[in-house]
Formats: sequence, C-alpha cells, structure tokens
Amino acid sequence: MLSDLDWLVRARNDIQSLMPRLLQRWDQIEYWQRPVAVSAAFSLWRAVFLLVEREHDAPSELVEETAHRFLIKLIRTNTIAFADGCAIAPFQGSPPATVRESWHDAFDALSGFVAGTVPGTVDENPDSGIASESS
Repeated sequence: MLSDLDWLVRARNDIQSLMPRLLQRWDQIEYWQRPVAVSAAFSLWRAVFLLVEREHDAPSELVEETAHRFLIKLIRTNTIAFADGCAIAPFQGSPPATVRESWHDAFDALSGFVAGTVPGTVDENPDSGIASESS
C-alpha cells in the first residue's frame, strides 16, 4: 500500500509540475493544440488517482458485476463523476504496473510536447526571437 501511495504522490507531482510549464509556453503552442494539451494534462492528472490500490484478488464475479454496473451508469447518465471512477478503479482488469507504464509513456510524450522537443510543436529560437517548428 505504501508503494502505491508513494507512486501516487510522485506521479501527481509530475503532472502538476508540468501544468505550469504548459501555461508558461502557452503562446508558443499552436492555438488549435492548446485545448488538446490541456485535455491530455487533465486526463493524466485524473488517471493518477485511478491507478492506486487495486484489489488483485477480487473474485471474477465481483469484477464483472462492478464493470457491468459502471457501464449501465455510463450509458444511462452519460457522465461519470470522479467518485464513480475511483469506485471502479480497484476492479479494472489491467495490472497497475502495466497501466502505470502507459501513464508514464503518455506523460513523457506530453512533457516533450510542452517543452517543444517533439516534432510538430513550436519552440522559441532564442537567437532570432522568432518562433520556429521543432523537428
């Protein structure tokens, strides 16, 4: 449990530290990419809370029943609150380590985008004062 909480704090700090850098580089990011970057940052922030404390030994009937109730609620209400996501998180099928690796991959991609170090992002050229595309 403690290692889960350690991961939670580190991952939450990573994404929360990236958000101000996104804001700082706002004008260097193409206007149409800004909402996507914000959505990605929010999704990574929210996902951190859903990747903690899994019940690995939950009976398969309970996992299936919980997933079924979750799907019905999603269809009926077309909305899932944070508490709903947290309620189903312990019963999702993928092992946390696998999902956490994917979280880190997505975080690294967004971090590179915000830093302007991945293709298709805009980076400032300090020598000319002109924005140029990174390659």
